[in-house]
Amino acid sequence: MPDSHNMPDSLKSAYWMVAVLASLLMGFFAFAIHGDGSWPKLWSQRIQQIWFNFVGSIAGWAALWFILGQTLNGLPEHAPEGSSFWGLVAVMLVGITGYLPKLIHGLALLPEKWIEKLVGKS
Repeated sequence: MPDSHNMPDSLKSAYWMVAVLASLLMGFFAFAIHGDGSWPKLWSQRIQQIWFNFVGSIAGWAALWFILGQTLNGLPEHAPEGSSFWGLVAVMLVGITGYLPKLIHGLALLPEKWIEKLVGKS
């Protein structure tokens, strides 16, 4: 893969500073924004929430970085295409907006919900 961003280092640094700052803010405030507004009582749960939401957001920013690099480079052999491109777009959208952790958590709970439905617990 070629250098995906032919831009000045200062612009690259600015992008990642914004991405890290936005992800930190999402890490600290996503629970209040997307949850019921109350913090978990245990510190371990708070740290997990901050970390989980930070990682989800930075994944979205990393996906955007990759998409921009592949799209703006203008190299036909590295042009985004197909389902992998649209998968990255989806990760970017739900990651930057703070919904990637919620999506992952929901998917992780699906087998448990299916089993509860099978055995009659609802």
